[in-house]
Order: sequence, then C-alpha cells, then structure tokens
Amino acid sequence: MTEIVFLVEDDPDSGYIARALSESIFTQADELKSLRTMVCDDIHGIRRPLY
Repeated sequence: MTEIVFLVEDDPDSGYIARALSESIFTQADELKSLRTMVCDDIHGIRRPLY
C-alpha cells in the first residue's frame, strides 16, 4: 500500500490548501471538513481505473 502525505496550510485568500508531498495533488477549500472530503475524492480519483 502506498502512503500519500499531505501538507495542510492556512490560506488567507481561500481558507485552507492541501498539497501532496510525493504526488501532483493540490486542492483548496473554505473549511477543514470540506478540504478533507476533497482530498479523499482526489485520492480515490487517482486510484480508479480509467476504462
């Protein structure tokens, strides 16, 4: 199983940002709860087969 580590930071313009340290994944949201949901969606999106 591969581990993907995210760095989460406050962003004065858009709330919060999260970026993966080892993958090309970046997302932002107004609230931490929304950010968590978006990160999970992004992770599942890169692991789905494209067929």
